Amino acid sequence: MPSGPSGTKSHATGLPVAGILFDTAEIALIILPLILFYFIQLLVLAVASQRSAVPYQAG
Repeated sequence: MPSGPSGTKSHATGLPVAGILFDTAEIALIILPLILFYFIQLLVLAVASQRSAVPYQAG
């Protein structure tokens, strides 16, 4: 699963391609749900990783 900079690069290269493939009015209807899904996925995984993290114990 891409996270961090690789996910940002994916959006940065995907949006211009979507602009070529789809009509201008359709781009928002196609891209917005994908961006919202990506954002929700990041939030859920951030919470899950915090809950499953093992506390660090020195020594």
